[in-house]
Amino acid sequence: MKSIKNTDYSFFQRCANKVPLEAGPLKILLFFLLVISCTEVDSNGTRDDKDNVKNPETPYEDDNMNNHLTLNSTVTDILNHPAFEGFGELLLPRDNNSASYDTQLSNVGSLMPYHKNVNPNDVVGALNHMIDEVNDGKTIFYEFYSGNQIEETPDKNSTGLFFFRGNAGAPFAIICPGGGFSYVGSLHEGFPLAKQISEQGLNAFVIRYRIGSGQWATEDLAAAITYIFQNAGSLGVRTVDYSLWGGSAGARMVGDIALSGVSAYDGADLPKTSHCRHRLYRTINLFTSLSANFHYGSRK
Repeated sequence: MKSIKNTDYSFFQRCANKVPLEAGPLKILLFFLLVISCTEVDSNGTRDDKDNVKNPETPYEDDNMNNHLTLNSTVTDILNHPAFEGFGELLLPRDNNSASYDTQLSNVGSLMPYHKNVNPNDVVGALNHMIDEVNDGKTIFYEFYSGNQIEETPDKNSTGLFFFRGNAGAPFAIICPGGGFSYVGSLHEGFPLAKQISEQGLNAFVIRYRIGSGQWATEDLAAAITYIFQNAGSLGVRTVDYSLWGGSAGARMVGDIALSGVSAYDGADLPKTSHCRHRLYRTINLFTSLSANFHYGSRK
């Protein structure tokens, strides 16, 4: 098993070359992140203040943007942190997380019952990275649906992209955390992985999609890909060699897009560049170790 420590932008293609060819040419460079710590279970722009519930009785200490979270911090501290104002609830797994507001981050794994081996230090480290990005004046959250789209379908208000920046002009990845379509496990399967990808110089987005339906979730992924393509210049990302990563339910979303394309899920009919048109892509499985170092090696 080889740890992902590559630093150049050809990383995604080099990983793909490690496994045999699958069915044929795909429209995109596809990666499946099959997370061994997650068990698949199916179940059935502006944010409103009510969507980002703050508890006035337990305000974040001094309302200081520079404060880092710790293992002793609670879920309420995430919501009340000024760096996450307006979208804090979307960092969390469910649409309604009120039952977990008093949970300490040392026990953050309890928020994601389908996941095992959740490392609280990795979760807190990724959240603090996001806080530092905001303190540096960077935008970390983007809505990919327009106001009109949200007005027509209000539950699209529970979506968005969290951006972990690599080098300007580098390719981008979208990470689709799992959760059996009953929650979105970004705290475990999304943010720590995106942080590591960005540290290699690549740009990483973690999608917060609608829960309750695989169809809705895949439509959200198609909308997010469309948004990034349409705003690649202002985001500072390269669309050639982009990749999709998915764990558990997220892997199903990635597979749907790979097989049917973005336009099949109400996204844009994205142009085929000559770079993509003549390339055969592979599908590989990526695994995580218990220490949250990401490896490739197992084939399927």
